[in-house]
Amino acid sequence: DCFQVDYTDGACVENIKDLIGKWEFLGFESDGARMGKPTREHIYGDMSIDFTNQTFGNSFQYVGKAVVNVHSGAYHSNTNKSLYFSNHSITRVGGSFDQMQFEEKYIEAITNSSLSSFQINGDYLSITFTTFGNTTIGISSDNLVYKRKI
Repeated sequence: DCFQVDYTDGACVENIKDLIGKWEFLGFESDGARMGKPTREHIYGDMSIDFTNQTFGNSFQYVGKAVVNVHSGAYHSNTNKSLYFSNHSITRVGGSFDQMQFEEKYIEAITNSSLSSFQINGDYLSITFTTFGNTTIGISSDNLVYKRKI
């Protein structure tokens, strides 16, 4: 894994340089979201994640907006484009049952994934996640699809 931090030409920054920035969540691939297809496949408004190059211990920080709540934490990657999330936090504002159910699915895909990897194609990002064990979202693998925000 890539844990050292080097802002110039180090492997850590090299692995995440295309990932850094703000991304709009288009939806789960299982719901019809696809890289190259700019259509949002959910009804929950502006959901996004911002991958920064700011350090958080031995990793980098991310912040995001889910359906209702804001979440943040740390991430790091290695040379094979694996993506690891840790140190998660989230605000606890309530919403409708449908909003909270979709938000839980989204947050759990990020925070409970045992294995994640990412692929970038132009202005599109796909994060493949796999969860093991008991999950409340009822799925074990899917892709989160994003479009770069300008």
